[in-house]
Amino acid sequence: MDAVENYGSEWLNEVYQFIIEDQKRDLQNTMALLPLARTAMDKDSGKALADYGKSLAKELEKMTPWVSNRRRGLSDLRKKYKSGTTVVIPDASDGADNPLFKGATFRKDS
Repeated sequence: MDAVENYGSEWLNEVYQFIIEDQKRDLQNTMALLPLARTAMDKDSGKALADYGKSLAKELEKMTPWVSNRRRGLSDLRKKYKSGTTVVIPDASDGADNPLFKGATFRKDS
């Protein structure tokens, strides 16, 4: 529990999410390579295997529900800002006075 005491539960949750996202990406990469290992089969077997692959992909997406929520939040930005505008989504360590963000618009509702 030393990490929780030193960094806090928010940090620990974020690290856990990164680990799960990495595992999901590894499994997705493995699934992408699996068709190379298939042997010749009839049409029905091929369809059954394709359907099974789709169901596995859906289950993998369920591993990281926060990713779709994050995507939804980012896609909402398209409606708020004009095309070509640089928008900074600040992290805890970011500040508006950072010279790296000169001329950029900061997202206020983060």
